[in-house]
Amino acid sequence: MKTNIIIKALLIYLIIVSSNIKAETILFDSKNIKIEQNGNMIFASKGVAKIPSKNLQIEGDKFIYDKLNSELTIFDNVKYLDKENDITIKSQKLLYKELKNELFSQNETKVNIGNKYQVNSSNVLFERNINLISSNKFTKVNDQTDNKFEFKDGLIFNTFSEIISSKQVKIIDQN
Repeated sequence: MKTNIIIKALLIYLIIVSSNIKAETILFDSKNIKIEQNGNMIFASKGVAKIPSKNLQIEGDKFIYDKLNSELTIFDNVKYLDKENDITIKSQKLLYKELKNELFSQNETKVNIGNKYQVNSSNVLFERNINLISSNKFTKVNDQTDNKFEFKDGLIFNTFSEIISSKQVKIIDQN
C-alpha cells in the first residue's frame, strides 16, 4: 500500500518536473538555414528567431541553435525584442538559454527598458523569470528625465519594481 502511494507520488512529480523543463518552439525566418546532426543543430543567417510562447523576437546575422542543450547563440547586429516585458537589447553576441529562460550578452550591450531606462554595459545577464538585469562591469543608466547613474562595479536591476542595487553609484541629477 505504501509502495503504491510512493510510486503514484513519484509519477506525479516526474510529470510536473518534465513539463517544466520542456524547451519552447523556436521559429526561424531566414533565407539560409542548415540543419545538421539529425536536427539537433540548426544554423541560420541574416534572419529572425521567434519564440511565440514567450513573445520574443531576436534578429541577427548568424544563429546557432543547439537543440540538445536548448541554447540559441546569436552573432552580429543582434536585436532582442521582449514584447512581454517591454525590453530591447542590442549587442554583437547574445546567448539565450531556453530552459533557464535567461539571456547573456558578453560584449558591449545596450538595454532599453520600457522607454524609461537606457542601460549601457557588458557582461549583461537578463533573468526573465524574475525580471532581473545584472552586470558585474561598469554600467551607465539614463532615465527618461535625463538623470544619469554610473555603477562602477555593476548593478542588479529589478525591471518589475524598477529598483537598482549596487555597491557604488554616482548620480547626476538633472533637477
